[in-house]
Amino acid sequence: MIVAEKKALQPTVAARYFLASTLVNACAAVAVAAPVLVARLALPLKLTEWPGTWMFVAYGVFVGFGVLGSLAWSAIYYLSGVLLGVKHLRRNFVVAQLLLHNIAAYGIGFLMGYAVGYVGGTARLEGFGLSVITALISWAVIPIGVLVFIGLVSTVLGVFTVLDSWLRPRG
Repeated sequence: MIVAEKKALQPTVAARYFLASTLVNACAAVAVAAPVLVARLALPLKLTEWPGTWMFVAYGVFVGFGVLGSLAWSAIYYLSGVLLGVKHLRRNFVVAQLLLHNIAAYGIGFLMGYAVGYVGGTARLEGFGLSVITALISWAVIPIGVLVFIGLVSTVLGVFTVLDSWLRPRG
């Protein structure tokens, strides 16, 4: 019984983990947006043409999935205890979900924002043609797809974690 309790996590603790992640991710979102104010980086110019526009997409994905998604999972875990009567969650599942969630959020944000958007936008501003730019950034497509899959797995794992604990016989 003691071993089982060590591997269990109360929903409020899981909610706290994801809320802490939300705060860290919100600070990261602010830090990533701040360089727009640095004139030498020419970000406003790079954001106006493909592939620089991918910086907008990356930022939206990071804020939507990394910040708001983490906040949503904090609320889901908290409410699962309050509304569904869940007493214990599997610690390994919650930690794995938190790690996968953040790996996906930061990985997609970095690859789309920097590798595709910033590098590609810089090349576009310097006058490189579309075929050169495509060759320059195409390596990032498959890793971004893998990271999107990891993000989906983290979401499915979270749903499974709540359902597993809610539907598990209480004894």
